Parts: sequence; C-alpha cells; structure tokens
Amino acid sequence: MTDSLSKKLQEEFPDSPEAECIRFAQAAERAFEFSRKRNKEQLIQQSALQNLEHYHDWRSCYGIDFDKVPLVEDDAAVWKWAVEKAIGAARAKEESQRQLVEAQTAKSADEEPALVDYDSFIDDAVKKEEQGKDNEDEAGNSSEAVEKDETETTSVHSSLPQIIFKRVDPKTGDLVRDKEDNVMFHVLAARIDRFAASHETWALAISLYLEIHFDRRSKDLFALFIDARAGEGWANPQFLMVVSLTRSIVHSVATIHPGRWQSIVIFPLPRAVLGIWKTIKGYFHPEIASVMKLVSGPARLGSRLPKGFLLPFVDDETLDFLEQCRAELYDTHVDEIL
Repeated sequence: MTDSLSKKLQEEFPDSPEAECIRFAQAAERAFEFSRKRNKEQLIQQSALQNLEHYHDWRSCYGIDFDKVPLVEDDAAVWKWAVEKAIGAARAKEESQRQLVEAQTAKSADEEPALVDYDSFIDDAVKKEEQGKDNEDEAGNSSEAVEKDETETTSVHSSLPQIIFKRVDPKTGDLVRDKEDNVMFHVLAARIDRFAASHETWALAISLYLEIHFDRRSKDLFALFIDARAGEGWANPQFLMVVSLTRSIVHSVATIHPGRWQSIVIFPLPRAVLGIWKTIKGYFHPEIASVMKLVSGPARLGSRLPKGFLLPFVDDETLDFLEQCRAELYDTHVDEIL
C-alpha cells in the first residue's frame, strides 16, 4: 500500500519529494498497524494526507521556504535561528492573547455598567491614611524594583541554551554515528530551563532545528542520544519535569518529522522509573515509544556515564568524545557569581 499511497501524496502535494511522501505514508500505516476497523485503508490515507498537509502548513507558517537559513555545518547558528523563530512565535501568541483579553474586557464594559464598590474604596482610604507617606514611598520603590526585575528576567529569556547538537568528529571531520551507522543527535536534557520558555516553545525550537538538518529528499534515519545527567551551572530540572519536557519535544518531532528515528536512547534513568515504564510509555508518541531504549543509573551532578550499558548502541571512542563535549559546556563560574 505504501507505493500507491505515496503516489497519491505526490499528486496532492507536488512540492513534496518522493522520499518525504514515502515517510508520511509509512508513518500513517504504522499508526494503524493494529487497527481492525473495516475502513482501515481509508483512515490510513486520510491520516497521511492530513499529516503532510499539516507539515506544509507548518513550513509555510514559519516561512522556512522563503527565509535565509544558516548552513547546516554551523550547528550553533542553526540552533540560534530556530530559537529566534520559536521565541518570536511565543511572543506573537502572547500578544494575540493579550489583545483578545483586552477586546473581551472592553466589550464587557460596554455591555454592562461597572458597579462601584464604595465599601472597598472607604477601606482603602483608611488603610492609606494609617500607613502614611513613608510607607507609600517604600511601596513605590518596591514596585519599581519589581518592574525592573521583570524586565531583566524577560531580557534574559530572549535566548535559550542549546540542548541538541549534531556532533562532528574533529579527527575525521565526519558526523558522529551510532553502531548502526545512523547519524546521532546529542541531547543534554539537564540544560533545559523550564522557566525560560514553555514546553511548546522548546519543542518548536527543536523541530525547527531538525528541519534545517534533515534533507527532505533523503530517507536517512537518525539516532537520538538523550543524556539526562545534571551538569555544573545548568538549569538541572527535576527528573519528572525532564520526562514531561522530553515527551512534549518528541511528540512534536514525531508529528513534524515522522519516520526519521531509528533509535532513541535515554539515560540514565532511576530504577523506579524503569519499573513503571509501561505506564509512562503510554504518554509518548507511539512511533517514538517503539524505538526507545532506556538505560538505568544515577543522574545527579557528578554521576558517571553508564558506559557498560551504552556500548551496545555507541562505541567506546564516541562515548568518550560525547562526554568531552558535555564537560566543555559546564558553567563553572556560577558559584563565583552567586
């Protein structure tokens, strides 16, 4: 069915390369693999058409086809571009919501005359008189300080730390690969700052980042190598928060980039989490959950790499290189600043 469905997709979306149509067709088939509905083939076709249409709308929404994107060789520039797009989208959404609330408030004010709470006015006047001018000045200063802090916080969150990397071996100049010869994306989950942006913004940034790195004309598969260990000077969110953020990210990635992942290795996870994995697994996208591989171990600051459990997926030399890359991102000046 894949061949006929991919041809149907190419007819509907002539701008889509053949490899892209095949990926979306296969992803739709996997989604209904265990379905027993009589109209299964129709559902598969509808799903593939809707998902590919959503992908084209997504590219159009963020102007990817018309934007001057950075070269894939400059990984940091790709991340910066993706973050700027994601933060811009988040701010536009906030502004839209603010305007909607203002419009609704104005409409309510026009429709219903405001009721004056005279008792409240009297209470406020009495309290103000009792506090005196000194307290008023102090309150004013506090208000100014709060406004200043809020401004500074917003400016700090105008960028996001890079958490996903496409590593290049400095000795050979080749992209880092796993033992199945799949190009690897190295994720440092503890660098996720949940206060800097929403789950949605983080997920969008990563989806945009991957969009630049992926070749739409290629059927290549990739490996996601997620290291959850805490690092010096990083945000280091609680583990359950990491799981929640990771779920949002991989769900978005699976929707926008179906059929791209050969394996997803997440490590190290507490043994308690491995014990309830069947429950947690249900919260992940089915396509992602089917290729996930979990490795247990401590994830605290200073925890060692569980090499013995990772060697089935990645060779020893590559693990050492990734560990070196990770250590180079430590922020050892945080304690001095604090």
